[in-house]
Amino acid sequence: MVEFTVTQKRRLRELNAPTELLIRVFEEVSERDAYFDKFVSELVSDNKTLVQQSINSRSRSSLKVIEKKVAEAVVPKGFTEVNTPILMPRSYIKRMGIDESNKLWKQIIWLEDDKCLRPMLAPNLYYIMRKIRRFLRPVRIFEIGPCFRKEEEGTIHSTEFTMANIVELAPERDPSVILQEMISTVMKSVGLKDYEIRESACVVYGRTHDILVNDIEVASAVVGPIPMDLNWDITEPWAGVGFGLERLAMLTKGLNRIKPVGRSVTYLDGIFLNI
Repeated sequence: MVEFTVTQKRRLRELNAPTELLIRVFEEVSERDAYFDKFVSELVSDNKTLVQQSINSRSRSSLKVIEKKVAEAVVPKGFTEVNTPILMPRSYIKRMGIDESNKLWKQIIWLEDDKCLRPMLAPNLYYIMRKIRRFLRPVRIFEIGPCFRKEEEGTIHSTEFTMANIVELAPERDPSVILQEMISTVMKSVGLKDYEIRESACVVYGRTHDILVNDIEVASAVVGPIPMDLNWDITEPWAGVGFGLERLAMLTKGLNRIKPVGRSVTYLDGIFLNI
């Protein structure tokens, strides 16, 4: 039996061929190649049509639509949006308990000895919460923006990705209940109501509550206080959750890879342009 070659599978993935097609087998090479040529020709034609439809519809990208939906869902719940720098000082990374022995440290993109492209939003939110908590409680803030890590490119990983972090410090109610409400609010806003929550170990926070859709992790949540909070002079209870927006966009579009919905010059909202 003959399978598609590595190059053929790559081409089929680029054109968003169904996953079940990639594992198809054939009796002969000639049969496989003939089928490949015919199917790719159909996919290319479909992609051209989809590009035309997308341009003519003058629509926003799925990622931007997700960003908008998340923001519009949490603001009425009392959360205020913040916009923090993409460049992050080394001291913030250290305060998160991340040092040279940590796997995440090796994924950080350093620009200078004391600055990097932020690998997460949490340090900046910690800093802002510490400022506001001095005169106002509870503190409800969120941020949506790009983060960067030296990730191995894969179906659900990317070097540049978009996070949405939502946090409430010193809540007036049980932080665990508030966390459940945060998760439900966002997942309903993007149309992904069927999800599960699993607890798992985390090198930064100790334990997290991971939100999964079809076994794909789309968010990670924490209830504090945790020991690391003292590095930020935070002592009150809190609840926070961080969503990977490209993964949400991927799932809402019914795709099996994250790359087509991320920031790209080869894809137009999931549609491959090198056709």
